Amino acid sequence: MQTKKKMELREMHYIAFGAVVLLVAVLVWMLVAAKPAPKEVSLGSCRPTGCSSQVCSDRDVVTTCEFQPEYACYKEAVCERQSNGACGWTRTDAFESCVAQAVAETFGTDTEVGRKAGEIRINNIEPGAVIVSPLYLKGEARGAWFSGGGMDATLVDADGNVIAEAEARAQGNIPDDSAFVPFAVQFEFTRPENKEGFAVFAKKRLIGSPSEEETFRFPIQFRSR
Repeated sequence: MQTKKKMELREMHYIAFGAVVLLVAVLVWMLVAAKPAPKEVSLGSCRPTGCSSQVCSDRDVVTTCEFQPEYACYKEAVCERQSNGACGWTRTDAFESCVAQAVAETFGTDTEVGRKAGEIRINNIEPGAVIVSPLYLKGEARGAWFSGGGMDATLVDADGNVIAEAEARAQGNIPDDSAFVPFAVQFEFTRPENKEGFAVFAKKRLIGSPSEEETFRFPIQFRSR
C-alpha cells in the first residue's frame, strides 16, 4: 500500500514537471510571436549635394564653396547608387569630354596638364603647388596607363634628378584601356636644393610600341628650406 502511494506521488511529480515545462514553452512562444519583425532600412535616394552640387550622396553634405570649372560637368554624369551600395557618379562619355575640355581651358592647351587632360590628370592639388613630404597625390587616368594595376611614378627636380620613386596604384578595377580609373600615390622625400620639380607618371609600354616612353609631367614646387 505504501509502495503504491509512492508511485502515485512520483507520477504526480512527473505530471507537474511536464506541466511546468509546457507552460514555459508556451510563454517563450508567446514572447517570440509578440516581438515585432525588424524594420527594413530604406536607403534614401541619391542626389547631387555640396556647395557646387559636385557630391553625390543620399544625405546633405556641406563642402567649401570654391568653384572648379569641371564641377559644371557633373550635369553630364548620373548620380545613383553604385554596385557597392554607396551613392556615386556614373560617368558618361559626355562627362569625361566635358572635364577634359574644362581642364584644358583652365590650364591652356600649350601646357602638358592641359594637353593630356583627356588621358591623365591630378585632382587634389593645383599645378605648381608647393609641396612637402610626404606628398599624397590622387588623380585618374585611362586604363591604358596601368600595368598590373600600377603605374610608375617619380618625383624629380627641374634638372631631372630623381628625388623619390613610388608606384601609383589603381583604386578599383580597370575595365578597359579607355575607361578613367582613379589612382593614388605617396612620395616620401628629402627636400632638394632646386625648388622647381615635377611628379612624373609613366604610361605602360605595349609590345611593339615605340621605345620612347610616354609620360605625364605634373609641375610642383618644393618648399624652400
